[in-house]
This record gives sequence, C-alpha cells and structure tokens, in this order.
Amino acid sequence: MDVLVVGTAGLAKEFTRFFSAEVNIIGFSSNNKSEIDGFEFPGAFFGDEVTPELADTKHCIIAIGNPIVKKRVSQRLKNVGFVFPNLVHSSSALSSNVPSASEGIVISPNCVVGPA
Repeated sequence: MDVLVVGTAGLAKEFTRFFSAEVNIIGFSSNNKSEIDGFEFPGAFFGDEVTPELADTKHCIIAIGNPIVKKRVSQRLKNVGFVFPNLVHSSSALSSNVPSASEGIVISPNCVVGPA
C-alpha cells in the first residue's frame, strides 16, 4: 500500500522506522520542511496543501502528536479526499475479538492488543 506520512517530526520518524518494510512510504507532508533536516526519509516532500492527486495515493497516516492540530489536519485531509488506513505491525498480536476501530489506528511493533 502506498502511504503519505503527514508530519515530519518525532512521530513521523518513528513511523518510518517501524513501517518502512510494511508499507510503501511515498513521501511526507508538513508545513515545516526544516523538521526533516538530518533525517533521511523515503519519497518526496509535499507541502501542507497536498492532495491525493498530487501525492498519487489516497492513503495517509497522520504522525502529529498534538491532538488539536491532528484533528484540524485530519479534517482538512478528509475534505480533499484522503483516507486513513488502520495499520498493525506484523510483529504485533491483535486478538480476533477486539472491536474494530474506525480509521487511522496504528499499532506499533511488538504490541499485544486484547479485548477490553
């Protein structure tokens, strides 16, 4: 799956390390290009006005820690046509009776998720 990573700071770097073998990261989107200095990231850099057509994928992961900013950014991205896939790292275990989540859930490596 081709994925655009939205954000370029710590969570984006973490996602890249964890999932670069699991998905095809086509690039990053941010309003702060200086955050990627010193970090070798795969793919292209897109500004914050990226669209699915420009990125050539509809799938994106939001790697932003601030919940207020994340909510604002996710709404804008939805409005232009992006979707947020759920990703579970191959080293993680997810119980079959865990309720399905809506969208954009990322389970990092070596996590065990059971029913509530």
